[in-house]
Amino acid sequence: MKKSPLQETLINYCAHKKENKKMIIHVLIPSINEISISILNENGEKHYKKKLPYNSFSRESLRKKLLDKDGSEKYPNVAVMRLPYGGNVFSKPVLWSEKTKQQLQEISYDGFVAAYFVEYIEEYLAVFPDRPLILAFETSFFINLPAREAFYGVDSTLSEKMRIRKYGFHGLYHEYACFFARRQIGNKRNVRILSICLEPKTEIAAVIGNRPVMVSGGMTPLEGVPGEITCGKMDPAIVFEMITEHKLSIEEINELLCRKSGLSGIAEKHVTLPEVLEGKTPELKFACDVFFYHLLQTCGAGIAAMNGVDAIVFSGRYVNYGTKVGERLANMIKPSVKKIDSAKQLLCKEELDVILSQKIFISDIALEKCYADARSDR
Repeated sequence: MKKSPLQETLINYCAHKKENKKMIIHVLIPSINEISISILNENGEKHYKKKLPYNSFSRESLRKKLLDKDGSEKYPNVAVMRLPYGGNVFSKPVLWSEKTKQQLQEISYDGFVAAYFVEYIEEYLAVFPDRPLILAFETSFFINLPAREAFYGVDSTLSEKMRIRKYGFHGLYHEYACFFARRQIGNKRNVRILSICLEPKTEIAAVIGNRPVMVSGGMTPLEGVPGEITCGKMDPAIVFEMITEHKLSIEEINELLCRKSGLSGIAEKHVTLPEVLEGKTPELKFACDVFFYHLLQTCGAGIAAMNGVDAIVFSGRYVNYGTKVGERLANMIKPSVKKIDSAKQLLCKEELDVILSQKIFISDIALEKCYADARSDR
């Protein structure tokens, strides 16, 4: 397979450093309670994955988990870290630097404080001080949404001051899934793609070419299709009712809508999306009907935003259910419109850590800068 120019750049950089041309990539993916670290080669093949809780994330634990006794086998050529927000500041992946660190420390959004991760990045770099670290941001893909899609019917001055707009959430999945879909159907110009990311919080994006024109995720991942534990879109006045009539605190409401709602709330027990899709009990069947109803509504909005659809691509950890979801969607929409039925349905089975490793090669100047720095050292 022919390598991209940036892949060649990375390999040349490592060769100049007299390192093995067989690439080793560390991928760091923070979640609610831990950071998962995967070790991949240049083809995205995974050799190792370890989860480190935040309370035990230290340079000592990293050395123990990521280095062999001789310190060589798992020593990375490059590392990449995924961050959920920051696309309004960083429109594409960036190389870690003092300037990046300063910008990152200023990002605070919806309870997400990017500075919180700076200490973990610095712990990692203390173990691998001479390695380039690249940051990739989930919301970068949606930063250029059309204004009519991005903004809410809220006072524009207040919106600007509070940065109230749609940010989306699974941008890395959507971007790569659409790249995959265009490659599969021949890179047709302005191809209309419906991207369905099957995650615990499912998200749908409508993309023309490489530009998203609609996304179901909102200012936070709470909006959109009901998730495994998140409520999805709802009348905001319900929150006022909870406060005034039921005397719930903000913390209790947050816990209810973000942790105890969605498909699990409907089923009255904690469930996963696969359990709902395969469920046989009345509760699970009803949760499945609710999921598909909202999914169908959202897909319809995406098709309307693109004035049609040429391909549907599924991604996410539950991508293997894409065929089943796609077939039911086609059957639901066929009686009235044949838009989805005629679209090509594709499964993009790459996991997030593999996609992040690909983003290393897609990013524009990060590795070229590494290579330039290496050349200047001679």
